Amino acid sequence: MAGFTVLELVIVVTLAGILATLAVPSFSGLMAEQRAKAVATDLVLALTRARSEAIKRNANVALAPVDADDWAKGWRIYPSATPSDILDSHGVAPAQISIDAALTGSGDSVIYQSSGRIDPALTGTVAFEITSAQYSTGYRCVTTDLSGRPNTKKTTPCP
Repeated sequence: MAGFTVLELVIVVTLAGILATLAVPSFSGLMAEQRAKAVATDLVLALTRARSEAIKRNANVALAPVDADDWAKGWRIYPSATPSDILDSHGVAPAQISIDAALTGSGDSVIYQSSGRIDPALTGTVAFEITSAQYSTGYRCVTTDLSGRPNTKKTTPCP
């Protein structure tokens, strides 16, 4: 007769359970890393959209947090002259993800000029450090170069 005995089936199920137990911690780290990466990508896309809108409209466009100084609660894009005219908005970041903005100059927003460059009031760098509260592998850094073009990399701390 072909088939498995009960003993063979119990051994296979036990081994599968042990392997799954070993894989879960590394999978959790991978998930934390992917959440941080997704938030970083969303932020890069928002910066790119704000820059593009500033060039297209030939006017200053701002990217600002929905709640003052708390980028993890979401952000929005709007023309600087009319803050009530929301061009785009992003919701709350996933749980356990924090976003620390290092914006030099005054204000808590990133303002793109019609040239696509960042407003001179922000004299230094624009940097966002995205981290996972649970795992040290879940981190990303979003920065802009001198021309205002955003990019992301896996480095900590942000410059």
